[in-house]
Amino acid sequence: MALVIGVKDYEFVSPLSNPLNDAIDVSAALKEQGFTVIQLLNPSTKREIQEGVLQYYDLIASSRNTSGLIYYSGHGLQVDGKNYLMPTSSNPRIKADLDDQAVNMTYILQAMEQAGNGLNIFILDACRNSPFRSFSRSVNPGLSQVNAPKGSYIVYATSPGSVASDGNGRNGLFTAKFLKYVKRENISLESLFKNVAKEVQEESNGDQVPWINYSYFGDFYFNVPQERARAENQEMQPKDAQKEVFYSRSPANEDPNELNTETLSIEQSPTKKEAYTDIPNYLSFNNEYSDVKNRTAIIKEQEWLIRNLNVSLFRNGDKIPQAQTNREWRLANKNKQPAWCFYKNDSSNGQSYGKLYNWYAVNDPRGLAPEGWHIPSSNEFSTLKAEVSGTINSGKGFKSTSYWNKFTGNNSSGFTALPSGWRFPDGSFAQLGKAAAWWTTTESKNNKVWYVTLYGGMATFTKQKGAGFAVRCIRD
Repeated sequence: MALVIGVKDYEFVSPLSNPLNDAIDVSAALKEQGFTVIQLLNPSTKREIQEGVLQYYDLIASSRNTSGLIYYSGHGLQVDGKNYLMPTSSNPRIKADLDDQAVNMTYILQAMEQAGNGLNIFILDACRNSPFRSFSRSVNPGLSQVNAPKGSYIVYATSPGSVASDGNGRNGLFTAKFLKYVKRENISLESLFKNVAKEVQEESNGDQVPWINYSYFGDFYFNVPQERARAENQEMQPKDAQKEVFYSRSPANEDPNELNTETLSIEQSPTKKEAYTDIPNYLSFNNEYSDVKNRTAIIKEQEWLIRNLNVSLFRNGDKIPQAQTNREWRLANKNKQPAWCFYKNDSSNGQSYGKLYNWYAVNDPRGLAPEGWHIPSSNEFSTLKAEVSGTINSGKGFKSTSYWNKFTGNNSSGFTALPSGWRFPDGSFAQLGKAAAWWTTTESKNNKVWYVTLYGGMATFTKQKGAGFAVRCIRD
């Protein structure tokens, strides 16, 4: 999981050259390596950055096995030994203004420590000269040294008390080198940043020397070939525990070997009389939606259904198999069969949030969407995002005014995004009330699929076709 923040367009001082490019390019590189990325561009307030940190915390705190990364590019200040990250509206005139306007770095470090997951990498490309002249005598160059919480790996673009270059090209010097190495196979975390530091120091003629502080003693690789990853995972497990790694959530009396021979039992006999072709019945809306018009939102030239899909039949009337147990969910993925579920198999969640479907249900030729509607492509979601410009960082314009546990939206777009959470390929669930994810129909040449998330960015690749996401429909 990753939180990537780029702050360029400061309102009261000159804008920086690279942070947005840095953040966008780092996000793309991390997504290629399998990260789920929360992207925050030009946050205007301290609260917006804190919301991003809390969203990140919610993701990584759900599993001790999660590896996390926070990247920040923008202005950072050191005052009285404290480090502050500066949103675009920052305009401190006295030292006391910083606690109101900027995010104390300690806030982020404490969130990382409290999450208790295995690894958090914190990259700070924020050591530029301070442009805030009103109290310049109080501001020390660069950032101050901090103690790394357990399980963390903190990387400064330059050593404490020193200043980093904003760069003359698309990216800052440090970030350009990080992007060079993050995609390379079989390079450890330690070796990666050693190479980055060496090249930054050489190209800056010794003026900029990256600095690392860590309290993490494991091995982490951004890019490991799948064959090696599988082999190393097996080597690390005792022989009598190797099967338990994959089937740890299965019932005690379940034989894991059955997955090699058995297929998910489903009823495929068509029931044409049950085929859903009209919107009200097909989508199984709550009674509060009294007519079709109130079930849709027209955003620019797009007409979207404003609830998640909640059907158990394909368009032709064939039943979509329900996968209730973790074993059934994994079987559907293994055999590339369509499947749906309620979040935590609770039908009341279906009434509020709709069903979760795997990719094979979305991509089935029998059709998941009703007549006259289709599941959107990644480009159609991108058009939606562009139309609600300025609200995507916080998500407020997309979010419904209810259901969200934190940071409820204003739904200014009418999209009425619901925090339906998701199901992982192993059958476990996460993020109900906190985040949303929807399938698109866009599949790439390397067998990945675009899906859309709401707690950060609006487009993310996944190889996990066995994951369970919600589905929205758009009119043909």
